[in-house]
Amino acid sequence: MNITMTGNLGSGKTSVCKELKEMGYEIISAGGLFRQLAEERGMTVVEFNKLAETDKSIDKLIDDRSTRLGRELSDAVFDSRLAWHFVEESFKVFLMTDVMESAKRVYNDTERSAESYASVTEAAEALTKRTNLEKERFKALYDVDYYNKNNYDLIIESTKATPRQIAEEIVRYYEEFKKDKFKTKVVMNTGVIVPAVALDELNKEKLQALSDEYAAELAKNDTLTLCSDKTILKQINGYTVIDDGIEEYVAATKAGFIFMEVAGINDVCLDRAEAGNGARVLDSPAELDAYEAYMGIKYTFKPSEYPAKQGYTIDLSVAAGVSDAAAAAL
Repeated sequence: MNITMTGNLGSGKTSVCKELKEMGYEIISAGGLFRQLAEERGMTVVEFNKLAETDKSIDKLIDDRSTRLGRELSDAVFDSRLAWHFVEESFKVFLMTDVMESAKRVYNDTERSAESYASVTEAAEALTKRTNLEKERFKALYDVDYYNKNNYDLIIESTKATPRQIAEEIVRYYEEFKKDKFKTKVVMNTGVIVPAVALDELNKEKLQALSDEYAAELAKNDTLTLCSDKTILKQINGYTVIDDGIEEYVAATKAGFIFMEVAGINDVCLDRAEAGNGARVLDSPAELDAYEAYMGIKYTFKPSEYPAKQGYTIDLSVAAGVSDAAAAAL
C-alpha cells in the first residue's frame, strides 16, 4: 500500500512531502515523473512541456506511470493532483486549507513570480477561479468530482499546523488504516474553530478540569489529535463554528491539541439568517481576544475584520455525497 497526497491550491503539499521524505518515505511527484519521461525521450523539460501542450497523450503517460509505480512500490508517497484516482490500493489524503489562508500564502510567496496580486482578497478570488476551472477539467477528462470528501480516507487541515505536525499525523493515521481500513476521517485544526458563545458563559471549573485531563492525555500519547463525538460544527460566513462540545474544544486547545477529528460540518450556511435562530459567529473583538488569551492561540482571520469570507473548497457537510434519503436521516 502507498500514500497518495493531494489538496487544494496553496495547502502546503510540497512542504509536507519534504517532511515525509525526511521521515524515510520515497516521494513520487508529478513533476518528477514528467522530468523522467522527458529524459527517456532525450528531451529537456522545456521541450517536453512544449510538446505536452499539443500532445494530450503525455498526460496519459504520466497517469499510466503512476499506476504502474503504485503496483511496484510500497509505503511510497505519491504527490499528484489525481494520484488517488490512478494509484491502486492507496491511503488517500487530502490536505485542506482555508481559502483565505491559501491566498495569504500565495500573496506572500515571493518565489511565485508568475503569480502577483494586489491583495489577499484578490489572490483568494484568483484561487477560487482556478479551483472551479480545475474541478470542471477533472470532471470532463476523468469523470471525477475532485472536491468530494468521500474520495478520500483522510482529510487533514493545514491552515494552522506545521508541515511536520501534519506529516506525523498522516503517518499515524496511515499505520492505523493499514491495520483496520476506515473511510473519510476529517481532522481540523483547533486554532480555526470559533466558539458560538462568549468565554464568560462557560463553566470555568469544568474547563480547567478538562484542560488538566487533556494535558495529561497529550503527555502520554503520540498524537496531537483529539477525537470527540460531541463536536458539532457549522460553517457560517466561511467561519467554522462549534456550538456543541464547546468546553471540550476550548480545553483541548488550551492543553495543546493541534487537531480535532470531527464527523464533518452539519450545516454550511452563507449567512446567519440562513443558519436559523440561535446561529452565531462571535464578531466582537473583545470576545475573541478573551478566547485567544485563554487558549493561547491567535486567529488569523476574525469576523470583525472579514465579516464574510470563503471557507474550504472541499465540501465537508455530513450529507455530502450521500443520497437525499440518507441525508434526510442524518
